[in-house]
Amino acid sequence: MLAIRSYKEISENIEKIKKLNTRFVTNFFLNETKINQWIEDESLFTVEKGKVIFIFRKHTDFFYLYYISTDLSELFIELNNLEFPEHLDFVADIVGKADETNQISNGFQSQGFIHHETLKRMFMMKTNTVDEKDLSSEIEFATQADAKPVFDFLTQRLDKYSEQIPSIKEIQFAIDNQTLLISKNNNEIAGLLYFEKIGFTAHLKEWLVNENYRENKIGSKLIKTFFYLCNNCNRFILWVKENNDNAISKYEHYGYKMESLKDTIMVKHN
Repeated sequence: MLAIRSYKEISENIEKIKKLNTRFVTNFFLNETKINQWIEDESLFTVEKGKVIFIFRKHTDFFYLYYISTDLSELFIELNNLEFPEHLDFVADIVGKADETNQISNGFQSQGFIHHETLKRMFMMKTNTVDEKDLSSEIEFATQADAKPVFDFLTQRLDKYSEQIPSIKEIQFAIDNQTLLISKNNNEIAGLLYFEKIGFTAHLKEWLVNENYRENKIGSKLIKTFFYLCNNCNRFILWVKENNDNAISKYEHYGYKMESLKDTIMVKHN
C-alpha cells in the first residue's frame, strides 16, 4: 500500500479510471475537505491493480476498503488478487439500489467478506423553519474540551463497522465548524447531535441520547436546534439501520421518508 499524499493525486487517479469506462463502479465519493483530513492524518493508502484502484483508510483498529473500477468483472478479478494484511479487519460499504448492490455484495462474499449490516437512506425536503424562540438553552455547541468525552460516548454506543464513528480529529473539526451539538448534566453527556452541511444539504450523522436521560426530551431539543441551524438548507438526509424500527419511526415523525438507496456493509476478518 502506498500512502496518498494529496487530493490532486487521488482525483487524477480516479479520472484515469473514469476515462477507461464512463460506466465505472465505485464506493468512493469525493469530498475534498474530508479527504484532506484523512491525508493529514496519514490514514489514506492506495493500491493500483490493472483497471482498478483500491483505497484503504485506517480507522482505529481496522481499514475501510474503497474501490474505483472500470466494471464489476475487473473489480472481482483484482479483488481476488488483492493481498490483505493479516490480523486486520476490512470493511467495505457497498452503496446503491438493491439490484445494483446485491451483485457486488455476492462478489465480495466470494472473497471472504461477510454481511454485517444494511443501512437505508432517508430524506426530507424542507417544509418550514424553526424559530429561535423555540430553542432550549440546554443545547449548546460542543467545545474542544468535549472532543475526547464525545469520542468515548460514541464508541461505547455505536457499532464501529457500520456507523462510522468519527475520529478525534474529525470531532475537533466538527467542533470548530459548530456542527456538533451537546447537552450536559453535571459534566456528563446527556445527548449529542453531529451533522454536516454540504451546500444546501444537511446530513444528520449521529443523534444520541444518554440512556439515563431518555425521559428529559433531550432528543427533541437537539433536533430542533439542528433544524434551526439548517434553516437555509432545502434537503435533509441520514442513514439508519434497516431493522431499527424505533429510530425509523422517530425520523418519520420529523418528516423523513425512506429512499431506495441502501448501504450494504461487508466485513472481512483476517
